[in-house]
Amino acid sequence: MKKHPHCTVKPLFFALTLLPVLTQAQVVQLDDIDVVASVDNPAEQYNAARIDSADSARLLQWQPGIGLSAGGGISSAPTLHGLDASRVKIALDGQNITAACGNNMNPPLSYIAPSQIGKIDVLGPESPVSAGGDHLGGVIQVQTPAPRFAPAGSWLNEAIVGANGRGNGRASGGTLDAALANDDTSLNVSAMTEHADNYTDGQGNEIKSTYYTVRSEQLNLAHRDGSQTWRAHVRHQEVPGEGFANQRMDLIGNRSDAVNLSYEGLLPWGKLAARVYWQDTRHQMDVGADKSQYDDPMFMPMNTHGRDVGYALSLTTELSGRHTLRIGNEFHRFTLDDWWPPVSGTGMAPNTFWSIRNGRRDRIGVFGEVASAWLPQWSSNVGLRLDQVHSNADNVQGYRNSGSYATDSAAFNAAPRDKTDLGWGLSAQLRYRPDPLSQYRLGLSQQTRFPSLYERYAWSSNWMASEMINWAGDGNAYVGNLNLKPEVARTFNLQGDWHDADQRRWQVTATPYYSYVQDYIGVEVLRATPGENKLRFANHNAELYGIDLSGKLRLWDDAAWGMGEFKAVADYVHGCDLSTGTSLYHMMPLNARLSLTQSFEHWQHELAWWVVSKKRDVDAARLEPQTAGYSLLNWRASYQWRRLSVDFSVDNLFNKYYQAPLAGVYADLALQGLPTIALPAPGRSINLGLSLKL
Repeated sequence: MKKHPHCTVKPLFFALTLLPVLTQAQVVQLDDIDVVASVDNPAEQYNAARIDSADSARLLQWQPGIGLSAGGGISSAPTLHGLDASRVKIALDGQNITAACGNNMNPPLSYIAPSQIGKIDVLGPESPVSAGGDHLGGVIQVQTPAPRFAPAGSWLNEAIVGANGRGNGRASGGTLDAALANDDTSLNVSAMTEHADNYTDGQGNEIKSTYYTVRSEQLNLAHRDGSQTWRAHVRHQEVPGEGFANQRMDLIGNRSDAVNLSYEGLLPWGKLAARVYWQDTRHQMDVGADKSQYDDPMFMPMNTHGRDVGYALSLTTELSGRHTLRIGNEFHRFTLDDWWPPVSGTGMAPNTFWSIRNGRRDRIGVFGEVASAWLPQWSSNVGLRLDQVHSNADNVQGYRNSGSYATDSAAFNAAPRDKTDLGWGLSAQLRYRPDPLSQYRLGLSQQTRFPSLYERYAWSSNWMASEMINWAGDGNAYVGNLNLKPEVARTFNLQGDWHDADQRRWQVTATPYYSYVQDYIGVEVLRATPGENKLRFANHNAELYGIDLSGKLRLWDDAAWGMGEFKAVADYVHGCDLSTGTSLYHMMPLNARLSLTQSFEHWQHELAWWVVSKKRDVDAARLEPQTAGYSLLNWRASYQWRRLSVDFSVDNLFNKYYQAPLAGVYADLALQGLPTIALPAPGRSINLGLSLKL
């Protein structure tokens, strides 16, 4: 295929500029993120960030290669190396969760609060095949805190209560965490609640539909017997209201319940891990509190019922002193009903509109991988997996048995909808550590991602109905495509890691990557208008490339001033639709995050500087807006006194007005008949958090 000039010149320039790095071969595996502040670095920004937002995705902001697509107040979705959240696997304690909403208002990370997270691991596209399939960009593994047990013959019991508030949006919330354990059984219960009003931007304007309320409870029970551990995790969450400023509708109710049971044990023939899980979600969309105040509000109730059920089995055994084999089998079923009750006296009657009726998507996968330690300096991990996805949906109907509702539903109901797809996954990593001061890794992978139910079965081309299918936050209308093929990404990664001998004083890491995506699910324009396009999902080919840079340097460590450390993260990504010669949607421009931290006795301080360049590369088909470059300064401090912890922070210290590149458009303006702009970000916010260990 002949490339468009837009997609040809930049890869050549990119390759030339990276020659000095490419000569030192290595792999691409992103560093693990320990969200809980470690003893070695009690000023870790992830712990302090919990008072700044109820949005768990924001804990990832300092991870190289990560961007955040705006949603509601608790519903941002992470992108990884330019691939959006639908192409990144996100698992909560090994459980697969699917967004049960045509606007992606309930993504996986929205089901767990920052205070309920113990650890997050981010793995790139070359992640081991045992980490899961059905993704292109990598795997984000979110784990609740590991169970704690008491010494033999004693009991552990403790509780922590917390409260937090943020000035911008008048947010307030509380948390509770209680634990009771002996030497073989551990029980942990946690709960949180938070409410926020609309935030204001750096110019003092109230940004409508940015409010939210959330309540969440979870229970963790664990029992161990020698080398065997059983765990049960039960979770309940309610979101009675959450505004979405970049969508035409809001979330007016989301209730979910989940159960996750797991077992790990050392047996004579290896380590066995087993998991079974279930989640039930009932979701409601309609015009929310702010949108209902505009002229001629379009009340349009929409209901979804989604259910995730699955299991995972794996066995790890040593083949020899150098080689370890892991084999496994997984199954994940997602079922979905999406129906819109009629509204009398409008064009949305007399029928119930069925967007997806009895939709189901079953994925079964098998894998095998071998980890090898060839020499003290050389190691590898090679794996292969095969996934099969079967999907189907029942007949549908529109609000009326006439017009486009009738013709579109008749065509859909007559078409073959029973689809079965196969996809291979391959991951190969080679690691070389020539000396204690450096490490190089090389990664090659092929990953397959299968079309979602909405991408394949959203059937109506009616303007109003297709406007309700949109998780991009771009204000456009989307129509599904029954003939979509799975996406296949082939990725090449390098990483060089240089550091001092104990990896405590300094470290520099560089990770360039290139990915070619066959049958990338892009869009084609069905109808164009000045402020909105009607789009249909279509298979194209695409490429993405970029580089992640990170480093840290300990500046001082003495009794007089404590410990000071400088950290820096920078990344760049470019994505091109090779079929159209245009930019892929939501490519994060060149950006950098710099921080200076100090830990001294009971105090920790951090000053963080964020710099983002102008976003010039935009997706013309989606009418994606350009955004100006900006820089932000954030400051936070924390103090620990006996059982009391106090956290204080100021976000956007100088009250800068800016528009985040991946925030989408301000749809509430369009609903008021005003010109659409990129969604403005929050202005300055003064935040306070308190926690007390009982």
